[in-house]
Amino acid sequence: MTGVYLSLYLQDRPELGRGSGAERMCSCPSPAHEDRKPSCSVHVETGKWYCHGCGDGGGVVKWLRLARGLPGPEALRTARRLGLAPEPPVNGRRPFSPNGRRPYRQPRSVENAPVAALPQRYGACYRYCTPDGTEYARVFRYPESHPGRKADPYTLLSNGLYAGTWTHRAPQKRWPYRIETLPESVPVVIVEGEKCADALAGLTEEVGVVSWLGGGGAVLRTDWNALAGREVVLWPDADGPGREAMAKMVKELDRIGAAEVKLIEPEQDRPSGWDVADAISKDGWGWEETQQFLLQAERADHQECRRLRRVAEKVLVRAEGIDPDRIDWIWEPYLPAGAVTLMAGAPGCGKSFLSTALAASLSQGLTPFHRRQTEKVRTAILSLEDDPARTIVPRLKACEADLGEIVIFDWRHREADSLETLSMREGTRGELLRVLREGVRMHGLRMVIIDTLTAFTPAGVDGHEAVAVRRMMKPLARFATDCGVGVLVICHARKRSSHDSTHGVQATVLGSVDYVASCRSALLVQRDPKAEEGTAGVMTHAKCNFGPLGATLSFSIGADGWKWGEERRESGDEIEQALLARKDHRRIREREKQREARRAARKTRMKERIRTYIEQNPGEGISTRELRENIEIRCDTIAGVLNHMLEEGRLIRRRKGKQKVLWSLVEDGNRQRMQSGEKPLKTGSRFQTGSQEPERNGNRLVSMNSRTCPVENSGPRARTGGEKREPVLGTGLHPETETKRNQGSDKDSPKLRGRSP
Repeated sequence: MTGVYLSLYLQDRPELGRGSGAERMCSCPSPAHEDRKPSCSVHVETGKWYCHGCGDGGGVVKWLRLARGLPGPEALRTARRLGLAPEPPVNGRRPFSPNGRRPYRQPRSVENAPVAALPQRYGACYRYCTPDGTEYARVFRYPESHPGRKADPYTLLSNGLYAGTWTHRAPQKRWPYRIETLPESVPVVIVEGEKCADALAGLTEEVGVVSWLGGGGAVLRTDWNALAGREVVLWPDADGPGREAMAKMVKELDRIGAAEVKLIEPEQDRPSGWDVADAISKDGWGWEETQQFLLQAERADHQECRRLRRVAEKVLVRAEGIDPDRIDWIWEPYLPAGAVTLMAGAPGCGKSFLSTALAASLSQGLTPFHRRQTEKVRTAILSLEDDPARTIVPRLKACEADLGEIVIFDWRHREADSLETLSMREGTRGELLRVLREGVRMHGLRMVIIDTLTAFTPAGVDGHEAVAVRRMMKPLARFATDCGVGVLVICHARKRSSHDSTHGVQATVLGSVDYVASCRSALLVQRDPKAEEGTAGVMTHAKCNFGPLGATLSFSIGADGWKWGEERRESGDEIEQALLARKDHRRIREREKQREARRAARKTRMKERIRTYIEQNPGEGISTRELRENIEIRCDTIAGVLNHMLEEGRLIRRRKGKQKVLWSLVEDGNRQRMQSGEKPLKTGSRFQTGSQEPERNGNRLVSMNSRTCPVENSGPRARTGGEKREPVLGTGLHPETETKRNQGSDKDSPKLRGRSP
């Protein structure tokens, strides 16, 4: 075979011919290994190869698959065609390979032949088929005299390389024995073993007989779904393993939905292992005796099945047997009795004061808001946030409540430490609902207010998990229904607005949407967008499972106490949008104020820098250009700052030449005169102190200062208001214009435009 392997491998690796002996070197056939130097050793006699670089190796089939890119079946067929791979088994036997060696050991197989053609070591063969009659397994039984092993199962392979052959192992997918011959609309008898099934089926066709593959531990590995909806009788062997196997069968048949399951209990005087085959072959039973024995079967239900049946009879009731019940209201349509109502709102919107006002109004026998006469409602207030003596009772008195109709949960007492969670468990932290049940009997409570729900939530409950929220709210709803009490639960709202989500009010509540979904009524408390001052809110009816929604009500909390407002037509989303718009407007105003403050501070810093620079550079004045170049000030704002300082009387402006303006500081005496309202002393173009009189030209002052020469204001930087002023960066007046102004013809002078120096 050396030449055969060499002729095959040399087609892919020509360098294999180098060297001599059984071991040759070549490059690796794997395309994933870029083998520059030969690192793969090949044994030319056996065809085995191994790469010392990547660690891959194998035989001729793997070589063809890697070197030539052939799929697995095609590579195997090519190797068989060349005589380098074993042929498939024929008649249960695999031939020797062409190289004289025996192939790899395969599972033992049997001949696909009739039952009569059995190997001598077996005593019987039983065929297992699918419900449509396709054979999938066989069980070969040894004679009873054979010691040790009793049966050999074989499975027919349906796919893979050896499809159509038999392998010596039990099948993974199993169906009952004789399931393909099971008639319809007849009772089914399940027995242990193929021999018992064939013996009972040979007596009559009035019942169907089935069994299963394997012992008592393989009952649940069989697919029994074909027996759903049928009457089944179980006939176990008279031994312990048989009874245990049938007990598992009872549970499995109940799971798949069998119509009726009956179990036969063999008499105690029967020998151990007595079965159907013994009754027919040894005791000589016919169909009459067998039928009488089957009629002794009693209904067999698993203990869990019996319990579930009792529970189902109680909890699953026909609708025709339930009488409609009238809905009781504490405050229609907002607070139903016997149900849980959720009140959600942001912190500071007045929801706790609102709940107190509701309890106060109901304690007086008046409905909230409309103040209509009704029965007095005794209310229990449970709050872990507000102190009873400092907060709750003063609020009740401010709302003119009848304190005799109010019960308050005193969380300051040491006995209340174990009652801080909503739970129905006994002997653990969380007996609050059990205590409330006793409070209903003792005080005659009709309404319970829980403020807030988060404070009474157990530590292990995740408020954002739907299942955990449902488990917590279910006992609370059961308490409200059993006691006929209206429960008002207060919770906080999330920061995100409700109109951003499609869930509406459910998205408003902080936590899972199941808080709202588990309640029958939901109230949303928001700030009043129309109120400018004080604490004012709006209560919106967002959900009601018992009728139409109520109107939106407004309220206010001021120095004079609690006051109800008026009915509104806005929905919760509309109020939320109005609040957001108001908040945006307030934010814009705050930003504008901050911007003005920053602008004023920046202008103050500019004035200080200008004053400091002029003080440090004394002389006849500082030009605008020099100020721009030496002071770190934006050029487009220095003109406004200089003009403002000129108006405040801190600077003096005069013209030097035609296009140069000089700035200097005002002396202290003249500044005091200007601040007191007196006219400052002027001489020429500068203020002077002392008693020196200003230079006059007739009745007018002769001065180049622009403040003594008002002209018509013009230009884009002109200021509005008061008198008209010259632009800040004016270049002075033309001599002719100066003469006309001195002569009193200011209204005839042309408009002057400022020029930058």
